[in-house]
Amino acid sequence: PNAAQVESIWSTLAEHLDDGFWDWDLTQDRVFYSRPLAKLLSLPSDSPGDRLAAWVSRIHPDDAAGRQQAIARYRGGQAGAYQCDYRLRGTDGAWRWVRDRGYIVARDPQGRPSRMIGTVTDITERKRTEGSLAYLITLEAVLSETSRALLAAQPEAVEGVVDRVLAAVAQRMDVERASVFVLDAEHETIRASHTWDQPHADDPAPRESSLPVTRLPRWMESLRHGEEIRIADVQDLPDPWSEDRAALSELGVRAAAVVPMRTGERLGGFVSFEMVSRARDWRDSELRTLHFLADLIGAAQERRKLELDLLESRQRMDEIALYDALTGLPNRRLLSERMKEAMATALEGGTQLAVCFLDLDAFKPVNDRYGHAVGDRILVAVAARLREQVRESDTVAHVGGDEFILLLGGLENPIECANAVDRVIKMLARPYEVDGEELRVTASAGAGSYT
Repeated sequence: PNAAQVESIWSTLAEHLDDGFWDWDLTQDRVFYSRPLAKLLSLPSDSPGDRLAAWVSRIHPDDAAGRQQAIARYRGGQAGAYQCDYRLRGTDGAWRWVRDRGYIVARDPQGRPSRMIGTVTDITERKRTEGSLAYLITLEAVLSETSRALLAAQPEAVEGVVDRVLAAVAQRMDVERASVFVLDAEHETIRASHTWDQPHADDPAPRESSLPVTRLPRWMESLRHGEEIRIADVQDLPDPWSEDRAALSELGVRAAAVVPMRTGERLGGFVSFEMVSRARDWRDSELRTLHFLADLIGAAQERRKLELDLLESRQRMDEIALYDALTGLPNRRLLSERMKEAMATALEGGTQLAVCFLDLDAFKPVNDRYGHAVGDRILVAVAARLREQVRESDTVAHVGGDEFILLLGGLENPIECANAVDRVIKMLARPYEVDGEELRVTASAGAGSYT
């Protein structure tokens, strides 16, 4: 085809690619933007404009310099391609994360770049998933430091360590108030032994130093039975909780996540993380964090049993560090270790190792329509089905969101891998029954091999 036909093909592709497409004339400093790119940014159908400034003006101020540096590195020959992740603002005012990639495709007679083309991919959801993973990793680091700090603390320093630990976990979980309550010897009164309030909180409600347990009858009954308490909004508590609702309202509590704290075999008190200004839903991982924290503090207050209690807590930390809290599958860290071992085994045995990447299709619409609780149940069911499909020597890992990775070792040829992936995809396509309703989530897969 001649040059005009090639340009026509490029224009047609640009309008039909899912990713946004751009074509930059560096000599004129003019840029062509495809319609999908305008749609990505919620822009009018006439596109962002043909001047580079129209695009640059939408880049987040904190990201603009990084983008310029990435382009300069590529044009200077320090990188094989231009790539940069940054935030763009649409006409609706919302910021979206994008991955911008491009290549030089033409130069002038002096060898200077004269034309670049590239794509822009919306990675907002991926960034959110990474943010959630980072949140759990940071929380894990806080808990690990908590364990070490309490283990190393001298008896006279334990109370100060508890204050610092409570503040660290509360700040990471973004709550407005966190407290450790202890019961008196007669189990008639609760007292706040440690309290942290969010700095600069608007008019934080005062905390009574002590409270008769009779003011919170249902609350205390639940804790005595070893049950956690998860209150998204105090005003929504049912009638049997009316006395507790009134007391909590007086204390300025709007939402609360509470776990029992035991000293030895008895209920010694509880750890309570609260919101005072708004309602809040609590994640399962956050409640598990509070359980872990309460165990550590209870053990610290029972100093003679500290070593044994902390050892058990460290074992639980190992599980948090290596396994996904929702599905119980290996996480990225354990996957990395398993992959090194599997690669060594394949090399020694002369067999193939298959690495299969699985993405759940249409999971997000199910999650959005039915809620995260149902979405979590789907992920747990998917994990269970994947476990059934692999051998004991293989690995199934949940690496975040709706993404799973399979390590299949001891394969003789690529056909075995293809057959295994086909079985997995067919098995995942079967409906999932949740609360009497059949939901369907299919999967897409990609695989590579190591020999």
